[in-house]
Amino acid sequence: MIALHRFWTIVVIGLYCAALPQAPAAETTAKSITMVVMDPLAKPLSCPCVQGYAQRDYQQLADALSERLGCQVKWVANESLTAAMKKQTGGQADLVIGKYSVIMFDAKRANVDLRPVATLTGKDGTTTMTGLVVVPTADPAESVADLSGVRLVFGTQECDEKHAAAITLLKKHGIQVPDDLETSQACSEGAISILEEAAQGQRGAAVISSYARPLLEG
Repeated sequence: MIALHRFWTIVVIGLYCAALPQAPAAETTAKSITMVVMDPLAKPLSCPCVQGYAQRDYQQLADALSERLGCQVKWVANESLTAAMKKQTGGQADLVIGKYSVIMFDAKRANVDLRPVATLTGKDGTTTMTGLVVVPTADPAESVADLSGVRLVFGTQECDEKHAAAITLLKKHGIQVPDDLETSQACSEGAISILEEAAQGQRGAAVISSYARPLLEG
C-alpha cells in the first residue's frame, strides 16, 4: 500500500444553542440543537465487520452535550449533509461531524455556512488519516511510479484523501491521470473491482481511505 497525504477528520458547527458551561434550561438560547453525523466510522454508517472497530456511538455524545449545554441535542446519521437536511432534520444542521473535505463540499452545495471548532481522534490518538493506493497482492507495483498504464479507481471528488491528493501524488511521479476519472463511492467497491479485474489478468489500483483498511482485511 502507498500512503497519500493526511487530512483532518473534524467537527464543524454552525449555530449555537448555549454557551459551553452548564446552564439552566430557561437560560439557553435555543430549546434544541440538531447534530448531523457524517462520520464513516459511526455505528449507523459502517459495517460491524471487525469487532470493536467503526462502531462509534454518537448517542453518548448527544447525551453529554445535552447535559453540558442544558438543551436537547437531536442527532441523525447520513453520509450526505444535503440529504440529511432535506429528509431528516427539516433543514436544520447546527453541529456536523465527519471528514472535513466531505462536510465542506456538501455545505457549499447546501448553501450552509459552517466553521471548524474541533478535531476527532482515532483509536491511535491521532487526528489525521491518509489515503492509500492499494493493488492486488500479486501485482508487481512497489511504488506509485510503477502504476503507469494501469487502471485507476479513485474516490469521489468530495473525499480529498481519495481524489485530489491521489491525483497530485500520481502526477508528481509522472503517472498520466485520465481526464475522465473512474470513481467509486465506497472504498470496498473500488478494491473489489480491481480484484475482479486481476482475476482476468488485468492490472489495476484503487485509492481508499486509511480507516477502511481494517474493514477490508476483516
